[in-house]
Amino acid sequence: MDDSRNSIGETVMQCAVASDGQDGNAIQSPAIASADNGNAMQSPAITPTDNGNVMQSSAIASTDNDVAQKNRNLPFVKHSPIWETLESMEIFQKMPQRPHFRPLEKYKEDSREGLAIGYMVTFTSVVERILQLQFSSPASTIISTLETLSDLKNNGFDVGSISGRLKELLSKKEMEGQLLEELKGVEMQIMERVLENNKIDEEIHEIHSKMEELEEKLALASSRAKLKHSEVDALKSKIDVIVHDIQNAKNDFERLLTAPW
Repeated sequence: MDDSRNSIGETVMQCAVASDGQDGNAIQSPAIASADNGNAMQSPAITPTDNGNVMQSSAIASTDNDVAQKNRNLPFVKHSPIWETLESMEIFQKMPQRPHFRPLEKYKEDSREGLAIGYMVTFTSVVERILQLQFSSPASTIISTLETLSDLKNNGFDVGSISGRLKELLSKKEMEGQLLEELKGVEMQIMERVLENNKIDEEIHEIHSKMEELEEKLALASSRAKLKHSEVDALKSKIDVIVHDIQNAKNDFERLLTAPW
C-alpha cells in the first residue's frame, strides 16, 4: 500500500513539474508539448495496477481490522497458534462459537488467554462426553455437565441447544429413577404376597393333614357305627324271637288253663 501511495505521489509530482515547466516556458515546441501530453496520457495507464494494489491492501486492512475488532472484544490478545487448530475443529464448524470471555477480566492479563483456551478445550470435551452418554450413565454425570455448560455460557458460549438436550436426557433419567423406585415397591409387594401365600400354603397343608386325620377318624367311626348298627339289628332280631317266644308261652298258658282236667 505504501508503494502504491509512492507511485501515485511520483505521478502527481511529475505532473506538477510538467505544469511548472509549461508556466516557465511560454513557448514550447510541438514535440515537447506532445511529449508532455504523452506523459499526461501515461499517468492514467498506471492507475489500474495502482487500484489493484489499493484494493488488495484494503482487503488485507479489512481482514486485519476484523481480527483487531474480534480481539478488541476479548479481554486478551490471541497470541497462541493453538487458536487456529481449535477453531478449525469439526465441532466448532458444526456449532460456531463467539465467546466473549468477559469473566476472565478478573484474572491477570497474562493468564487470560490460557484460561480461554482451557474453556475452548472444555467445550469440545463436554460435547464428546455427551455423545458418549449411555442410558446406564448416572444422572450425576448429566448434572455435572449442565453445571459446566453454565460456566461456559457465562463466558459467551452458545450452549442453549446442548443444555436443552441434556435437560431432556436428565428428565428421562429422573423418570427412570422414579420407575425404578416404583419397581422396587412392586417387587416388595410381590415378596410380601409370596410370604403370605407361603403361610397360607402351610395352613392349607395343615388343614389337609387334619382332614386326612379326620377322614381316618371318620372312616373308623363309620366302621364302628356300622358294627353297632349290625349289633342293633341282631339284637332287634333277637327281640323278635323273644317276643315270639313270649307269645308262644302266653298261648300255651292260656291253652293249658282252658284244657280239661
